[in-house]
Amino acid sequence: MRIQENLEKSKYEADGSIQIQGTTIPYHTICEDNFFVDEENNPVASIFSYAYFRSDIQDNSKRPILFIYNGGPGCASLWLHMGLFGPRIVKLDDELNLPTVPPFELEDNPHCLLDLCDLVFIDPAGTGLGRLIQEKARKEFYETHGDVRSVSKFIEQFLARYNRRNSPVLLAGESYGTARSALLAGELMGAGPEKADTMGISVSGIFLLGSYFIEKLPVEASATDLITMAATNYFHNPKENISQKDFIDEAFTFASTEYVTALFLGDTCPNKEEIADKLAYYSGIDKTYWLRHHLHMDMQKGFAHKLLEDKGLALGFYDGRYTWNDDPEIMEANVIADDPAM
Repeated sequence: MRIQENLEKSKYEADGSIQIQGTTIPYHTICEDNFFVDEENNPVASIFSYAYFRSDIQDNSKRPILFIYNGGPGCASLWLHMGLFGPRIVKLDDELNLPTVPPFELEDNPHCLLDLCDLVFIDPAGTGLGRLIQEKARKEFYETHGDVRSVSKFIEQFLARYNRRNSPVLLAGESYGTARSALLAGELMGAGPEKADTMGISVSGIFLLGSYFIEKLPVEASATDLITMAATNYFHNPKENISQKDFIDEAFTFASTEYVTALFLGDTCPNKEEIADKLAYYSGIDKTYWLRHHLHMDMQKGFAHKLLEDKGLALGFYDGRYTWNDDPEIMEANVIADDPAM
C-alpha cells in the first residue's frame, strides 16, 4: 500500500484568521487528495485531507498536530470539522430546535484549537471527498485493518511532506473513530495486527469522543451507563440543591462502588431496596422498574422511553437532550433515522 505524490490531484489552498481568546490567529489551509496506488502505479483510492496550519509561527516543525476523523465506519469528518474543531462551524442559534430548511449559516468557532496545535481532518477512502477509485481495492480499505493501515500510511506521508516528523502527534476520533485511534496508535509505532511496517511514530495524546468500545469493558453495561442516565436525568429534571457536575460525580462514585457490587451479587444482594432507591434518584426511573428488572437497565428500550414517560416523550439515543412524541403506533423503521437526535 503506497501513496503516490505525482498523480494529478485536487488541491485547494486559502488563508484566513480567527479570534481565539482575544487573539487573532492567522492560518493557511490546504485541502487535497492523497492517492494510494497499486503495483502498476495506478490510483486505487484517495484519502482526502483538510489541513489548517497556524501561519504566524516562525518554525512549526515542533508544533503539535492533531489528526481528526469521525466514525461509522463510513463517516466523513464533517461532524467534527463543521461541528466542533474547525475554525468555522455551523451556526446554531438554538441547538435543540434546529432549522431543517435553508438558508444555513457558518460562524467563527471560539473554541477552535488552532492557538495550540495545527489541525488535519481526514476523510478515509469512500467517505466525504475520500474516494475508492477501483473496486478491486475495496477490502484493502473497507475493513478494520485496511482502514487503520491506510490512515496510518496517510499520517506518515503527511508528516514527511510537511516536515512535521518532529511534531507531537495527537489523535481525535468520534464513535468508531475511537476504536480507530486505539488501533492507529499501535500501527503508527509498528505494532499493528500484521506488523508489516515499522513507522516509529509515537502518539502523544488521544481524544476519545463518544467512545465506541466502552461496552467492551469488563463491567456490567448498566453500571457504565448510569453516568449517562444521571447526566440526562439532570438535564430534563434539574436538582435545586446540587450542581450538575456534583450530581454526575456522585452517580459515578455510586456506580463504581455500591452498584457494581450489587450487580455482581444479583438477587442475593442484601440491600437491594436501598440500591434501587439510589438508582431511582440518579436515573429518574421509578424504583419499582429497577426492582422488576433486577437492577438492570436497557438504555435504548428502557431508559429512552421511561424517563419522560409521564409527558409522552422518548429520548434521543444519540443525544438525550432531544425528544419527540413516544407514539406506540409508530414503528421505528431505521434505528438511526428514526431517532429524535437525528
